[in-house]
Amino acid sequence: MWYDHHLLSGRIRPLQDELEDLQAEIGFVRKAAHEEARHVVEQALEKQRALVISEQQVLGMVNNAVKKLQEDDIQVPDYALKSAGASILKSQTSDSYESDNAQMLWHNIVLWNYSPDPDIILQPDVNPGNCWAFAGTEGHVTVKLAEVIRPVAVTLQHIPRAISHPGDITSALKDFAIYGLNEGTEEAASLGQFTYDSEGDPIQTFKLEETKADKFKYIQLKVLSNWGNPEYTCIYRFRVHRELPRHVQTDSEDSRK
Repeated sequence: MWYDHHLLSGRIRPLQDELEDLQAEIGFVRKAAHEEARHVVEQALEKQRALVISEQQVLGMVNNAVKKLQEDDIQVPDYALKSAGASILKSQTSDSYESDNAQMLWHNIVLWNYSPDPDIILQPDVNPGNCWAFAGTEGHVTVKLAEVIRPVAVTLQHIPRAISHPGDITSALKDFAIYGLNEGTEEAASLGQFTYDSEGDPIQTFKLEETKADKFKYIQLKVLSNWGNPEYTCIYRFRVHRELPRHVQTDSEDSRK
């Protein structure tokens, strides 16, 4: 009986060793599986965090661009400001652009109807789509100033390419001329011809040429071309100054024809 017990113990011991090895191997596999699963989860979370950061960066870029548009870095009075008393002389202004496609969408949000009133260019709201459009590449708008002044500069503004849909600003005006007018005079006084740089700052100020007339009641902006859109041209904001901002001396003279 002792012999049988000893023989049986000799046979069981290898089985126990194999079972322990198998349990150790199972433990190793489980640990490896847990490590692999943890690694996969960490990778997924890292990708998710990167995506969130990317979205936040894009949103930050858009917000910064909009903020820049809303900032007034001209720091001189605007005599074409509607709230100050300026207005559009519609009898000497091009018709607004109208299209069969009445609305433009930006990320599925309706931005504007194609026929807003032109006095929108005399207001500080320059969010994407909030502009006045006229048909084609040539047109004009005449502004009755808030006061009769001797103008020395004008400022034009368009949204930057970064927040434009569909990623271009070909509807921005390119070459333009400025004229001064008064009641009772048929001939307008030329104040210069300039070019708006679509690759430059969204807000660009241009120094006007001096004329014999001391003051004007009306200023006319005559658009001669745009940056490539054959259907319409957009103007976001137009300002008139009788004081010259400090940063204008070189910028405007470089863009003068």
